[in-house]
Amino acid sequence: MNIEKFIDYIGWTFLVATLILLRIAERLLDNIIKAKAFLVEYSAFGLLLSLTVLYLIFRLQPDYFKSGETKRASAILSYFFGLIALFVFGTAYYNLETSKQNTKTTNAFVIDHYENYRYKTKYVTLDIDGRTERFQPNKNEWEKISVNDSLTLTVGQGQLGYQCILQFTKQ
Repeated sequence: MNIEKFIDYIGWTFLVATLILLRIAERLLDNIIKAKAFLVEYSAFGLLLSLTVLYLIFRLQPDYFKSGETKRASAILSYFFGLIALFVFGTAYYNLETSKQNTKTTNAFVIDHYENYRYKTKYVTLDIDGRTERFQPNKNEWEKISVNDSLTLTVGQGQLGYQCILQFTKQ
C-alpha cells in the first residue's frame, strides 16, 4: 500500500468515527450548560488542529494534494471535519469526567418536555437562572419529569470551565 492510500484511509476512519460518535455520544454535548459557547470555542480549537494536521501532511507529502482524484478530496474533507468533531467530542468527554469531582446542586424549571420520534431521543427545555436551554436526561429521569415541574440538578464544574448536568431530580 502506498503512503497516499494510507493517508486516505486514516481520513476516512476519522469520518466514520465521527459519524458513530454523533449518534452514540450526543449526550456529551447535550448536557453541557452553555453548550453553544462550548461548541463554538472547541470547534475553533478543533479547526486549528485540523488545519495543522493537513499542513503537516502537505509538508511531508506535497504530492498528496496535487492528485486529481475525487476520492482524495473526500479524504481531505474527512480529515477536516473529522478532526474537528473528534476534538469537540474528546474535550466534552474530558470536561464531563472532570466535572464529577466538583459538584453542586441548583434549581431549574421545566418549560418543555418532548421526544424526537424519529430517533427516540428525549429532551427537556429548562429555565436555569433565567436562561433557557435544552438538555437530554436519561430515559428514567425523563419519564419522571413533566412540564412546569421544578427540578434539582446535580451540576459539576469541569476542568475546561463548563458545567455539566449530571443528574435531573424532580423536587
